[in-house]
Amino acid sequence: MQSGRAKWVYLIAVLIWNSLLFACATTTKDAGKSTEVTDVLQQQLTKADQALDREQFVAAQMILESLKPMMRRATESQRIHQDMMRFALHLHYRDLNQAEKVMHTIDSSRFYILPQALQARYYHNKMVLLEQLNRPLQAMHIRINKADLLYPDKNTAHSAILSHLLQLNMDEMQQGLARSPAGSIAQGWYALASDLSKNIWNISLQQQGLRRWLDQWRQHPASFVLPDYVAKLLQQQAKPVHIALVLPFSGPLAEVSQAIVTGFNLVHQQASREYIHLTRLSKIDSAALTASEILDRLQKMQVDFVIGPLNRDKVVQLAKVLQLQQEKHPSDTQKPQKTPQETSQKINGTAGKQPMQFLALNFLDTDTSTDKAAYRTNTGNKRSTSRSSPATPSVSMSSPSHIPSNFYQFGLNIRDEIDYLAERAFAAGYREVSILADQDPAGENARSIFTNKWHHLGGRVLHTYHFHARAADDLVDKLHRLSTAIKYNRTDALFFFGQASAARQVRPYLSFNKLTNVTVFSTAHIYSAGNLPVLDQDLEGIYFAEIPWTLEQRPEFNQQLLLKEGAKARSLGRFYALGMDAFIIYQHFAQLLADPDFTLPGVTGKLSMTSGQVIGRRPVLVRMRNSQAIPVSSIVKPGSISPTQ
Repeated sequence: MQSGRAKWVYLIAVLIWNSLLFACATTTKDAGKSTEVTDVLQQQLTKADQALDREQFVAAQMILESLKPMMRRATESQRIHQDMMRFALHLHYRDLNQAEKVMHTIDSSRFYILPQALQARYYHNKMVLLEQLNRPLQAMHIRINKADLLYPDKNTAHSAILSHLLQLNMDEMQQGLARSPAGSIAQGWYALASDLSKNIWNISLQQQGLRRWLDQWRQHPASFVLPDYVAKLLQQQAKPVHIALVLPFSGPLAEVSQAIVTGFNLVHQQASREYIHLTRLSKIDSAALTASEILDRLQKMQVDFVIGPLNRDKVVQLAKVLQLQQEKHPSDTQKPQKTPQETSQKINGTAGKQPMQFLALNFLDTDTSTDKAAYRTNTGNKRSTSRSSPATPSVSMSSPSHIPSNFYQFGLNIRDEIDYLAERAFAAGYREVSILADQDPAGENARSIFTNKWHHLGGRVLHTYHFHARAADDLVDKLHRLSTAIKYNRTDALFFFGQASAARQVRPYLSFNKLTNVTVFSTAHIYSAGNLPVLDQDLEGIYFAEIPWTLEQRPEFNQQLLLKEGAKARSLGRFYALGMDAFIIYQHFAQLLADPDFTLPGVTGKLSMTSGQVIGRRPVLVRMRNSQAIPVSSIVKPGSISPTQ
């Protein structure tokens, strides 16, 4: 009996042992398979990552698509890595809504398991997304708090932080200052940027403010490692300089030229006494002079910095004369290969006599395919109070084969405003749009600029209609056709390019035809700057890009000019602003040349050096409300929720 029982115990023990051995073998086999899958995943994820680094976005996307069936066996770090790459791809294809959705699925609290390079790329992409969604304070929060991860050293980090802070407007700076904890690093940064922006026209006041800041924020990281701009600003000293304003003081543009000079003098008088006493100002009437005569006179006068010309033909002629001079006498002019630091030595007062610098108030076209001087601004056109005067025909002539190395361009460039508006509309989710444009040269130019930019962004233009502003019924006919097309084809928005009188018919017509969900965009040409409030009621809800000056974001200057110039302060306001920014650019010319990321808070927009030796402007996004252009932080599509800052 006992032997039988022992036999059964023995058999059960054997079965249990075999089961355990089988289970262990199976587990080991499955673990081996899982390890193999994990290894394959890691290899493919690495390949996708390398494809992204090489900007082979289609290849990276195909690899990630092929990995979907295997991701259920991925490790946590692999899943996060995959989501980061999906995020980067959506951002590249400007699918901002999907990019934001993926961003919210990524758990940054688990980043400690990832290499720092992946973390840095993710935070960089997140800043780009937030900036494109116009949430600059959220982007600045990352830039400040993740500086050690994003930048290779303290100097680079601090210079980049200050550069991006200076791109904020004063309201945004004050919001950032108020939201930052008392005594925090972020609060110190916002206080520094705010002080610099308020006194941008007065270097002495900036220097005084910097010294106060350094005394108050002794333990701030930027006090130990100064941003480049701060270090150079503290070293800058007043020096003798001769500035010449080369403008057409006689002829049809005389009033415009005088407005530019008045704006220039307005901020020049705000500069510190030592700068005023050491600055010699001269005026040259360019109306009856050739480019060679202008240059000869400037050289005899030993001018250091030239502002002008204004006329488009004179800008091209002067650039060609300078180019020929540099080719014939390279030792007498600035060589193209000199560094920005060498270029700006005369401006800084740290070197001997340097060639004069030119800031033209109009633009050249360096597109060799057309070889035309295609000017990108209507600076040469005096506007009436309602800004509805016809455009001055451009002068067609061959442009220089390359831009002279000491020749820079700045002006009221309509391209800056249209490009900015297109970028903001695309970032808000608009993709398929229609265009209604005046068939005059200005309307056609605006339509062409927008169409090229919109296609480059990845959008589609469904319908384009041209109208003749002088034909009484033509605009109504085109609006009828456009309304019918919109009803049968999905259109996100309408972009209108024309004058104010025509723009005032667009929104009422769409509303009458129950097309209130169609967002309308236009340019600042439609706005009377508050002079015609009753008529401007018909512009309700239209978005456009405007300069800060028109919005009275520098009230101290607006009030001075209104008292001095009266009604002209409004009708010629944009040209006063052009002159004011010309002085601000002169004062900070060295920083603009040395740092492509450096931004000046001007009264025509945020100013920075762009390609082609052009100083670009970033205007302000506004929306018409109760006959006034009101700055807005975002574009709200009908039926969507406005993003919070």
